[in-house]
Amino acid sequence: MKLFNFLLFTFSFVFAQEGSGSGNGSGDGSGDFGSGDAGPVKAQIETTVEMDLETEIEYDAKLEDKSSTEYAAKKTALYTELKSALDNAAQATDSEVVEDGFDVTFSEVETSRKRREADKKMKAKVTQTFLSESTEEFSDELKNTINEKVRNTVEGEVTKVTEDPGANSLLTAGQEVKATATSQMVAWNSGKELKVCSTVFFAVVALGLLN
Repeated sequence: MKLFNFLLFTFSFVFAQEGSGSGNGSGDGSGDFGSGDAGPVKAQIETTVEMDLETEIEYDAKLEDKSSTEYAAKKTALYTELKSALDNAAQATDSEVVEDGFDVTFSEVETSRKRREADKKMKAKVTQTFLSESTEEFSDELKNTINEKVRNTVEGEVTKVTEDPGANSLLTAGQEVKATATSQMVAWNSGKELKVCSTVFFAVVALGLLN
């Protein structure tokens, strides 16, 4: 009987907290995520944008090796050049630039005619992942809307860079920027699941003590 009463009290306490919105300590019902009147976050979506960019980098086989110091240096330089555009895109789409979500693959530009080795350039396949949050439940419509918004915005911001890249830019001026994007839901919990797990844990502990 003691065990039953303890479990009843524990579960009642947890669900009373959930109903009162005390998870964020504000008491305003906004949930564990989100702010103001937006309501709690119900979905997180990651969108990875991919672009093939023309560069002024002379062909170097070492850049095709992602473990080389030459690759690391050029990756850092290219990221530095694109960072403002990526940050602007994130701000415009109410998303976040995912840390360590930037990558680049360098390869030789394909050409229909043979060129001298010194004239060969490299192209850069750039990818960047963005994290978006929504107060709506996840759906294909929501995913597609975020996908299109992030893709178009990134495309536009990077185009601004290539329109006037500067004298020392790694990017070829005036190129057409075309981006593709894939989006997927991020597995996460809003805190409610953690509360239930905590309840079960304490119940098990209580069972052991009472026995």
